[in-house]
Amino acid sequence: MNRVITIGRCMERNEGAEQFTEKEITRHIKRIDRNRARYYNDTTGQTWGDKRCYDLCVNTTDREIKALVPHLAAMLR
Repeated sequence: MNRVITIGRCMERNEGAEQFTEKEITRHIKRIDRNRARYYNDTTGQTWGDKRCYDLCVNTTDREIKALVPHLAAMLR
């Protein structure tokens, strides 16, 4: 996922809550991604982010996730 978009989404969610700087959010996202990758690699024996390990990849960079859900659900019916 495009990290700039991810940071923007986190900054939006951050409004009204405890305020974090963009630098703090970026550091937190990197730590979470690193831990997710380590866990995934250890438990599956596959490589985190390898497109061959996914049945469906959806680029949400220019889309609202909530708007995509009905379309994805329709694909599964």
